Amino acid sequence: MTTRTLLAAVICAVMGVAAAAAEREWQTGTWRETNIERPKVLFSVQSRDPNSSLPRTAAAREIRTFVIDTSTHRLELRQDATVDTPRIDVLLGQPVVIAIDKKTVYVKDGDGKEHKLSLRKRTPLEHNALVAQLRRLKSASRISSSTPKIATIAITARPTVTPFRFFSTHR
Repeated sequence: MTTRTLLAAVICAVMGVAAAAAEREWQTGTWRETNIERPKVLFSVQSRDPNSSLPRTAAAREIRTFVIDTSTHRLELRQDATVDTPRIDVLLGQPVVIAIDKKTVYVKDGDGKEHKLSLRKRTPLEHNALVAQLRRLKSASRISSSTPKIATIAITARPTVTPFRFFSTHR
C-alpha cells in the first residue's frame, strides 16, 4: 500500500512539472544584441582536493547579457554562468522562441533545449520608437557647417557698466 501511494505521488509530481512547462505562453522575438563580460582578475580561495595534493581551481564566472525584441517590448536578459555552462547560439537578427514568466525568461535554442535567463529590463517598443524619433529630430535641427550663417549685430548707444568693489575678508 505504501509503494502505491509513493508511486502515485511521484507520477503526480512528474505530471505537474510537465503541465507547468506546457502552460508557458511561447512567443517569437528577434535577437538584437549579445555581450559576455568576464572578470579580468579572479580572487578566490583555493581548496585542496582530499584525494590528491593538487589544489582545486575555481570555475571562472561570466555574465552573459542578451537583448531580444518582441512585437511589443524590448527585453534585456542576463545569465550569470560559469565558463562550463552551455552557451546559447545567437545569430543577431534571427528569430527566437521565448516564454516570459514574471522575472524569468525561457529561451529555446535551435535544438529545442530551454535556457533559463533572468529579466533585467522590459521596455515598451513605443518608448524606443519615440526616443529614436526625438534623436532624429534633434540631429536634423542642428545647423551643418556648410550652411551659411547670418550674423545680427545689436548696436546700443552706450553699454552699461556695473562697478565692482573688492572687499578683503582679512584685516
